[in-house]
Amino acid sequence: MLTLESKFSDYVEALRKAGACAEVVAIHDEMLKKNPSLMVSDVYKTFCEDPKLNEGWPSWALQLIGKEMDTSFRTSIIKDLLHDPMVCLQLLTKCDFLTEAEHILLKAKYARKLPTAEKEITDGKVVLMTAKVNP
Repeated sequence: MLTLESKFSDYVEALRKAGACAEVVAIHDEMLKKNPSLMVSDVYKTFCEDPKLNEGWPSWALQLIGKEMDTSFRTSIIKDLLHDPMVCLQLLTKCDFLTEAEHILLKAKYARKLPTAEKEITDGKVVLMTAKVNP
């Protein structure tokens, strides 16, 4: 299970095993080459401090290896790195491993901001994944 205290090399290996593209793996490998002792928390802190961070990265990471992250890691990503209401909604349609608490956090980020999508959810045109019971 990946946590914020995991070695960054373990995170990169999880990406590699999940089929991340060569370009992403190469970028991460370069970071490891510069500092082999990196922890996930070191890199995560850098991402949190980057005002230009593209939300596509954390969303993609959650979709690709979110099952391998512990809930506190996923919750941190949701709270600190995801802001776009549509990105948050899309995760709820794609990730079948999120807990009830994670669902609540993501729903709060799009509630009353996407009226058409919210109506389509109510009408059953958009289906959200079922939340897992909190551990």
